[in-house]
Amino acid sequence: MPTSVPGAPERSRPGHAARAVSPDRFPCRTGRGAEPSWAAAAPLRGSAGARGTLKRGGGFTLAELLVVMLVLGIAAALVSVRLVASDRDRGLRLAQELAVSLEHAALAAEWRGRNILWRHQEAGWTFLIEERGEGGASWQPLRDESSLAPRSLPEGMRIVGFERAGLALVEPRLLFATHGINDPFSLHLGLGEQVWRLSGDALGRVKVEPQ
Repeated sequence: MPTSVPGAPERSRPGHAARAVSPDRFPCRTGRGAEPSWAAAAPLRGSAGARGTLKRGGGFTLAELLVVMLVLGIAAALVSVRLVASDRDRGLRLAQELAVSLEHAALAAEWRGRNILWRHQEAGWTFLIEERGEGGASWQPLRDESSLAPRSLPEGMRIVGFERAGLALVEPRLLFATHGINDPFSLHLGLGEQVWRLSGDALGRVKVEPQ
């Protein structure tokens, strides 16, 4: 009776065909079979994929730097536009408030029966009303009306020009008479690069225009 020797290749028995061994049964061997999944997933050391991974982790590419610079530039431009818009709105609002106060002063001089003086100061302006007494006439601050109360200019705002009756004057001041006829004037308010012109006619009407 034949016996098999351990480790010796098994001979085919008579009448039995040798069975073919599929290479798929041994995924660790190379050949025409499919490559093992672990071999495809792990790139070899020194391969192109590994080198690309190491290079990518070392810093940003030129395209990424350009995108970052573009985003920062757009953000800076938006901040600048907002600041300019803020100055424009703030200056226009103050110019309109001054125009309303000057119109109110012209009317108040008529119904009060006393002259009112608008005078520019270094930090703003004030309205003075003429007081008559035994010692003569004097000018006193007008404080009983909020629209004619002393006002300070915001930081950075200034009067850059003043004309009255067609004459340029260094010291801006306006007299609103009791008879209601006043000298035409032109006053320029500036804030940053923005300038607004306040134009007043003989009847005390004031118009605001950007320059």
